Amino acid sequence: MKKLEEVIKNPSGFDSLANYMGDTEFGDLYVVLTRSRDSGTLEESNFRSALQLLGDEGDNVVIHRFGHWACGWWEALTVRGGTKEYVIAENILKNLETYPVVDEQDYSDLQCERGEE
Repeated sequence: MKKLEEVIKNPSGFDSLANYMGDTEFGDLYVVLTRSRDSGTLEESNFRSALQLLGDEGDNVVIHRFGHWACGWWEALTVRGGTKEYVIAENILKNLETYPVVDEQDYSDLQCERGEE
């Protein structure tokens, strides 16, 4: 996992830290997953499923929200290093290496919701 400070340096490949106006000191926070206004169903499902597995937002699980010139906004789901949530996040990412879905049921439910829209 990358530290949040590393990710904000260039979140899209077209950015520069010189264009960022916010705080760049985030301490011991590591990025699990990100999403943006343009995220698809799989990214949305994985983000919300990972958040649920991590026990939702709290002291050790934080969602950082950023504005962005191209996609409008993006969010980073982060965990504090050295915590049980960090271990859970590592397992989530390890599982994603071999299968791209965090929670099949949530993904299916979200597909149905989007299809009904």
